[in-house]
Amino acid sequence: MTIFAVHAPTNVGDQVAAADRCAFVRDSFSWGALFFGPLWLLRHRLWLAFLGWLAAALLLWGGSYWLGLSGWAVFWSLAVINVFLGLEGGMLRSAALRRRGYELADIVATDSRDDAERIFYPRWVAKLDKARSQSEPLFRPVTPAPVTTPSERVIGFFPDAEA
Repeated sequence: MTIFAVHAPTNVGDQVAAADRCAFVRDSFSWGALFFGPLWLLRHRLWLAFLGWLAAALLLWGGSYWLGLSGWAVFWSLAVINVFLGLEGGMLRSAALRRRGYELADIVATDSRDDAERIFYPRWVAKLDKARSQSEPLFRPVTPAPVTTPSERVIGFFPDAEA
């Protein structure tokens, strides 16, 4: 069973548009991040993490030249970085979504993303309906207009009431 963290945008006024932009982040090991680390980072628009990976790769390359490290030492160091990306890829995506204005809407545990969507959206609509029903009263009380007495002047084209 896989756990999905569902992130919903907070800066969208229309709830239908917000539902279309919800992000489902799988909280498990990412094989794509392990084998294709920098490409996986770029695909998920994790720019800061990509810059960190690039800096680490350049430092390893420069360090191997200056310290005389073997090619295998650099390879295994990059492999360790990609294992870290595989383990923490979901957390990196969640942090990037929070920086972009998304909030954690729900946690869903199921076998596939399709099932996660089938579970999440009815829950989310029910939560929105409940919040909407609590914020809007069933009827709005109407305050009656003040009653004018004959001694008060009428504004407009109408003459005085006593005249």
